[in-house]
Amino acid sequence: MAGATVRRPDGRFETPPWKLPQGEQVLGMMLRDEQGGYWLDTRTGLGRAVDGQYQGVPLYSAVARGPVRPNWTGAYEDREGGIWLASTNAGLWHLLPRWWQFSVLSRLEDDPSSLRNAFVLGTSPSSNGGIWTVGGHGALDRFDPKTGKVEQHRTWVNGMHWLTSVREDRRGQVWIGSNDALLRYDPKLRDLRRWGRDAACG
Repeated sequence: MAGATVRRPDGRFETPPWKLPQGEQVLGMMLRDEQGGYWLDTRTGLGRAVDGQYQGVPLYSAVARGPVRPNWTGAYEDREGGIWLASTNAGLWHLLPRWWQFSVLSRLEDDPSSLRNAFVLGTSPSSNGGIWTVGGHGALDRFDPKTGKVEQHRTWVNGMHWLTSVREDRRGQVWIGSNDALLRYDPKLRDLRRWGRDAACG
């Protein structure tokens, strides 16, 4: 708990109500959010403590292509609940409102109704509010975020080849990219058309 002291409304100073991992140290407290969580700048990175529990908040940078440890200068919570974090060496970061609520969806061997691609390599919004997914098992699924159900549309879309990208166009046709072909799928008719490397799209 080294490096942090909490001042109560009555003026008393106390040790923080959270316990840090062994060897961790708080360099500064940047913000207390509406949920009562304390945003902390620690020796190993960004952290948040709430209800006596501490957890690290790992940050990944697409520019650096890996995890980063910015030097924080301040934090702000906007009216929508988003968290803004300023740093001297990694720009301005924004965590969307309700950032703490998320779900992880994966392929479960014993659940035939789960996503069928263990490695999801491509996603696209669907006109019905769902999300198209393709990936390493060559399957095309559509996930409904409201119900949590997975619509399994096509298995082995391009044989044993991985599917790397997917997009739904304005007409509702779903375009799927693979390493050796471009495919077009009609969700209503369940029809699939394929163009190989040597074919011209027409």
